[in-house]
Amino acid sequence: MTYDMEGAPGAMTSPSSAHKPSPATLAHEIGDLILDKKGVDLQVIDIESVSTIADFLVIATGASSRQVVAIAKEIEARVKAGGGRVVNEAGMEDGWWVLLDLGDVIVHLMQDDARRYYDLENLWADGNVVRRAAIPEDPDALA
Repeated sequence: MTYDMEGAPGAMTSPSSAHKPSPATLAHEIGDLILDKKGVDLQVIDIESVSTIADFLVIATGASSRQVVAIAKEIEARVKAGGGRVVNEAGMEDGWWVLLDLGDVIVHLMQDDARRYYDLENLWADGNVVRRAAIPEDPDALA
């Protein structure tokens, strides 16, 4: 995966195409970015067959409000640099749960207590989990 596109440094797309990436590609690139920024418990869920709101959900956990907001801002910047747009966002003020609506992909970045409370994976259990990266067993791996 690469984040560089000619004329748009830091963009989320492949270098061989200057067109909009597919929802699946975008969801996986966002997942890669989240993991690069030390987000944990990543799930990418294909909801195209069970929803009309989006094709994919990306759900991940951040260790603090600062980390959740920083990851969300990085996703926004890279999507915009690639020519995409953020349709809507919510939760940047407190960073407990940040939602980014990218059209075909919806990103949920949450602190652990919000993640457990809302249990979005259970709400979207009819979707197909296409990627999962569990929480590292070694807490020092997050540092």
